[in-house]
Amino acid sequence: MVVVVPIHDIKEHSEESTICECEPKVEYVNGNMIITHSAFDGRQYEEQIEELLEEK
Repeated sequence: MVVVVPIHDIKEHSEESTICECEPKVEYVNGNMIITHSAFDGRQYEEQIEELLEEK
């Protein structure tokens, strides 16, 4: 199992479980479970907007 957690987030994440307030994304890659937590401070939306602007 691989767990990806945002650093310096405004709240703690439940890292030992797929159940967390941030509703983490769970994927299976080559038989390995990857749990990717979302940031409580919304930084992933900022990053998505920046990526969209760079594409244009």
